[in-house]
Amino acid sequence: MRNSVSRTRRRNRLSPWLFLAMGLCFVAGSAWAAMARLNYRKDSVRVQGMVVEMVAHRGFLHPVVQYAGRDGTTRTLTGTNELRPVGFERGQIVSVLYVPNDPQADANAVIDTLAQAWGVPLTLAGLGAGWLAAAGLLAWLARPRSWLG
Repeated sequence: MRNSVSRTRRRNRLSPWLFLAMGLCFVAGSAWAAMARLNYRKDSVRVQGMVVEMVAHRGFLHPVVQYAGRDGTTRTLTGTNELRPVGFERGQIVSVLYVPNDPQADANAVIDTLAQAWGVPLTLAGLGAGWLAAAGLLAWLARPRSWLG
């Protein structure tokens, strides 16, 4: 009996540290993704595009946007996941960011909205905040209580 109690206490002391490590990893990933997005914005140009259709894939809708590059060629971009209610509709004019000299310009282009451009960093930051809050709660719950006797 005594051995199982000490194992439980040891596990309870370890849990907040594991949650803290996970939270810090998510926050670091968020910072990395945000820096990558800022560097992309610095190198990219903004053009206007039009939503030509909404494609359903695995329960999500993806906006398909056609835009003209600076060289005049028509390019196509498929946006990231869009939950319902959809923020885009056919015929809507949107801002598109792309890097003209990038050979993968179509694959790397992004619709310039909060969800499309900043979705990954914001999601990682939210997950990190959740893990850090859980670590704080577990640390608070595992603290010694002198009033218990």
